[in-house]
Amino acid sequence: MSLSKIIALDLGKFKTVCCVMDAATRESAFETVQTSPVSLHELIVKQLPPSPADALVVFETCDLAGWVHDLCQGLGVRVIVTHANGEAWQWRRVKRKTDRDDALKLAKLALLDQLGPVHMPSPDQRQRRRLVLHRRLATLSPVPRTARSIAAGGFYHVLNRGNGRQAIFHKDADYGAFLPTRPPGEGGEGGESLGREPFLACSASHFSVYGPETDGGQKSGCNFPRRI
Repeated sequence: MSLSKIIALDLGKFKTVCCVMDAATRESAFETVQTSPVSLHELIVKQLPPSPADALVVFETCDLAGWVHDLCQGLGVRVIVTHANGEAWQWRRVKRKTDRDDALKLAKLALLDQLGPVHMPSPDQRQRRRLVLHRRLATLSPVPRTARSIAAGGFYHVLNRGNGRQAIFHKDADYGAFLPTRPPGEGGEGGESLGREPFLACSASHFSVYGPETDGGQKSGCNFPRRI
């Protein structure tokens, strides 16, 4: 398969620098466009040779690599997504770093067949991985967020449900609606609400929430591991 044109993209959050190199003459030209599906689609279509299979689009792996890869594949263009961890990207070997230099370097390395491609998962796989990551972050984040809210004076009912489980209620209505649904005997000691004036203590490994007792003392109601 012949190669007549290399389109190297230095993707940025707002702007993308494109280096278009002729594989025969090694002449290069640069163009800067907005980083959006419409702008990149128009740019690639404008730079394509008569046969799209004779063109090669290269860019580094990043957060934008997924949809740019899908865009190029939809146009029938060969795509190489490379990593920037090789020797060519080491700071001790780089005398000057600009967007144009990075795009030109990608084009030259692609012409010499020295780019290390990385695997690009399918859109369904990428979507599932994003969902798993979001679910994991959503599961871990409430603990430190709850502790910070209590420290800031927020109101929480913390109910010890036994076996290391805690139920945390943000509103009085939620707590009142939950109480009739509790099985008999659930919670045991420490199963009462902490009241409106909880006290937060912070140690090296845990946050401890203390609620007021009837005799004026403080009783530990819930411990949170420190994961901030």
